[in-house]
Amino acid sequence: MVDFVAVVFRSLHIVSAMVLVGAAFYLKFAGGNRPPMPYIATPAALLVATGLWQMMQAVAAGVPSRWHMFFGIKFLLALHVIAVLVISALPKTDEAKRSRLAFGAAISGAAIVVLAVAMVALRQGQ
Repeated sequence: MVDFVAVVFRSLHIVSAMVLVGAAFYLKFAGGNRPPMPYIATPAALLVATGLWQMMQAVAAGVPSRWHMFFGIKFLLALHVIAVLVISALPKTDEAKRSRLAFGAAISGAAIVVLAVAMVALRQGQ
């Protein structure tokens, strides 16, 4: 039987990541305006909380040692994306700086997706 809590937490995690990485791509490639802070803080808090919960569940089930390394890198990249979006939401940040920062966050977001796929493959023993 499917664990309902695990499904809900994984869904919240993925949606939060989509919102944050999508905001970075929007800022860079669509020339978006300054994002409102609640649209950054809420998904960021959900992302960190659900990510840590999923990490504890994975470690309890047993994962290879390389999985921990990928998790650490992914966590740091996620913190980079969150920090950039918080800086972008500040009123003092000008458009040119916001665009430069958003490009780095978009690259980090793409790397996070690659690491997530690698982590799933490691958990499945591939």
